[in-house]
Amino acid sequence: MAKEKGVVIKQYKIIYDLLGDVKKELEKLLVPEVLVEEMGTMDIMGIFRTEKNYLIVGGRVSSGKIENSLKFRIKRKGEEIGKGVISELKVGKEVVKDVLYGQEAGLKVQTKDKIEIGDRLEIYREEIKQKKLGF
Repeated sequence: MAKEKGVVIKQYKIIYDLLGDVKKELEKLLVPEVLVEEMGTMDIMGIFRTEKNYLIVGGRVSSGKIENSLKFRIKRKGEEIGKGVISELKVGKEVVKDVLYGQEAGLKVQTKDKIEIGDRLEIYREEIKQKKLGF
């Protein structure tokens, strides 16, 4: 009957092995916590290239710091209209790892949403933290 229902039957000689397996299975049921850290914002001042899966845009960092490979939200007139990921940062012709407040930079971004001049990108870092049981 257990085979028909797909029930796993295990035998243990040591109670601590049983408790460890039960704890692991219960932790799999817990929903992971997503921590979002706001990194900075950029005001878009130019659109240089539009392709199917990516855009090349230029703008000025209006707060914080922007780093490569971070996610962003596209805001137009205060409303969120889309999301994406930064795949490359350039200052002039040089590829850089980060851009600080007040600097202008070019970004190669992956997004399916259209970005226009005047839009604001809110850049953030997302970290997934798996929850643990305390016993």
